[in-house]
Amino acid sequence: MDAAFARTGARLAYLQSAVNNPTGLSLHPERRRPLLEVARRHRALVVDDDWARHIRLDAPVPPPLIADDVHGHVIHISSLAKPVAPSLRVGFLAARGPVLARLHTAVVTNQLFVARPLQEVALEFLTSAEWPRHTGRLSRTLVARRDALLAQVRRVWPDGDVTPPRAGFHLWLACPRGVEPGPLARDAQRAGITIGDGDAYFVGEPADARIRISFSATSERQAADALVTLATVRDSVAVQ
Repeated sequence: MDAAFARTGARLAYLQSAVNNPTGLSLHPERRRPLLEVARRHRALVVDDDWARHIRLDAPVPPPLIADDVHGHVIHISSLAKPVAPSLRVGFLAARGPVLARLHTAVVTNQLFVARPLQEVALEFLTSAEWPRHTGRLSRTLVARRDALLAQVRRVWPDGDVTPPRAGFHLWLACPRGVEPGPLARDAQRAGITIGDGDAYFVGEPADARIRISFSATSERQAADALVTLATVRDSVAVQ
């Protein structure tokens, strides 16, 4: 990130330090403080999108990056849209120091345009005893769907190179040799299967050919059947 700031003159970086979408990986503990030092040296802000903290599966999610930030360079953001409902477009942020004062002014203005009922629903969720029960049920359901999909990957996908996510609801799956994610995503859409073209998740040249598969809105059976269909599409793309 140091070289990127120096090359571009940027004053803000966006990242997902706890659970990256789509890889599911988290920033290594030894890289957290050096990253914050780079931000301090360049007098830059780091927007840390903590989207999956409340969608924990079967492993602890690392502490938010802002916990290590003593100079006020991190803006921590999250939302209820993923753990509660897509239509509950209520987000929240945390910061410290001068940036917090500036953001507070902006937030006060912005809140004038957020529907009051949505804010009331968000408050009810977060202060209710149902909130931890909800996230517990959510985790158990997603773990079952993730494990079922991983088992199907081992059956129908060559190599099956994928890191089981510790939070969230995506698999970051490697394409077999000779299969490009773009054509695969296009033909899968025609077959009724929606996947993420992995090339879209890289700022520069893609490191390797991968696709993003989500398992949040499908049952275990639906996901298994969809992967079988996707494997058929994959084989047709490889032949071409």
